[in-house]
Amino acid sequence: MTKTQELEIPKGHPVLNIVAEITEKNWVTTGPLAGKALRESLPNLTSRAACDIAGTDEKLDLGDVAPEILKKRIGNLISQEALVNVLAEVVHGKAFQKNESLMEVFLTNTLPKVLAISSLTTSENNPKALTKGLSDMARQAGKGTIKTQHPLCPPYNIKVNDKGLLSHADGSLHPTLGLGFASTGIALGNAFRMIADRGIKVDLEFLTYSGREGSERLVEIGQDVLDHYKGRENDMLTTLQSAFDDLANITKIYFGDEGFHASAVSIEETIAPAILSMREDFISRFRKGNLGERKFFVTDENQAMDEWLRQNLGVRGTGALMSFEEEEIKYRHKQRIPTDETVTISAFMELALYRMLQSKAHDEERLILGAETTADYQMAVVPHVTGETPAIIMGKPRDIKNPSNPLSIRQPFNRIKGANK
Repeated sequence: MTKTQELEIPKGHPVLNIVAEITEKNWVTTGPLAGKALRESLPNLTSRAACDIAGTDEKLDLGDVAPEILKKRIGNLISQEALVNVLAEVVHGKAFQKNESLMEVFLTNTLPKVLAISSLTTSENNPKALTKGLSDMARQAGKGTIKTQHPLCPPYNIKVNDKGLLSHADGSLHPTLGLGFASTGIALGNAFRMIADRGIKVDLEFLTYSGREGSERLVEIGQDVLDHYKGRENDMLTTLQSAFDDLANITKIYFGDEGFHASAVSIEETIAPAILSMREDFISRFRKGNLGERKFFVTDENQAMDEWLRQNLGVRGTGALMSFEEEEIKYRHKQRIPTDETVTISAFMELALYRMLQSKAHDEERLILGAETTADYQMAVVPHVTGETPAIIMGKPRDIKNPSNPLSIRQPFNRIKGANK
């Protein structure tokens, strides 16, 4: 649909009556007015959705889900026009045709519940990516299947300091997914269960390392992990395989209801070969200097690198790579890993990993719903992407003050050393 067509909602369409009813605004007679009314009512709808997910009819003791807080956060992230686009997708979706009950469920249950388990801050969610994610979700539902992608980190053992901040414990991996997945699985299931009960299929894809293709296919695993398992690479692969099998089994438990399909998908078997091929090309083209002192020159004036990154990763120039270099330096400083020329290689691999995840989601018409990875990496890419903005919604992160927050779907799933709980 063109932008003009997306904003066209015929007068008298049932969706306008539904919005008028659920928002209690009798002046809803056009698409723009419906978008305005829904935007005004979304904080209350989201707050109630949060209570439902948490399993309580009472006010949650979580300050960031209070309607007055949500009003500001939703206002910063979601425009009236964005919600008109969501409503237009409902109007045009085949599954919604002559099915007012499904329209109501999507607008009063699915949409606010997804927002309730999302990080509603501009530091973690890009407004364009978030609103693209919401409209894509409506479009998917209109086609009969909501499809999501959930990239997951390897099962690092995690430690927490006295301020509640997390970091890798020692580079070791855990052979099982861990109890942290419980609240994520419950929250995701709750968010989509009602619409699944109305006949819309829900297909969730969890992407992570499987350990099945050897260590060379682990395209961007932490240097601290490689150091920890140096000389014991088979132990690392066996641990990854065990955790991957555990993920496959656990997803069946949490998403075994009728209408749901969940799968564990191997990064090594899907996007890793393309990333490794690009890595070799990148190194051969841009690594400079004599043996033993070869360096990369990543600047905002490197036109050859600009063009290569545009063609191969779909990003504008070297800005995205420079952002990932900054993040890699922060990571190495936190993990006390030396900073040298390998920073650029690691940054490139991380950038390529996230762009290939985004490309895979785009090709498969999936919405990326972050359920563990950090927002820094996903969001660092978005401003630099050429063409269509990726559909990405970062889930609500671990709550430092309340580690058992039932809405926090984005957290380490494995055990946390040193934590109070």
